[in-house]
Amino acid sequence: RNAAQNKVIVSETTDGRSIEIAYRTVAGGGWVTTLEDITERRRAEHRIAHLAHYDSLTDLPNRVLFHDRLEQEIRDIAHGNQFAV
Repeated sequence: RNAAQNKVIVSETTDGRSIEIAYRTVAGGGWVTTLEDITERRRAEHRIAHLAHYDSLTDLPNRVLFHDRLEQEIRDIAHGNQFAV
């Protein structure tokens, strides 16, 4: 079923690895399926995302995360919610 579509999915294995599975059709009615271990790339992406919002020395939330959360709370006020800082 998946071979009929150009599609990419990521599957998690039981040992915590991330495998990217790409299905691609080719001329003449065939298809190619590739599997790539992307575990290290995903770990690096998660680490970069974490560093964007937390101090690397203390691991405390930084100003960017505070600003993002504050904006979210301000948007929620429009729905009748309250908050305090």
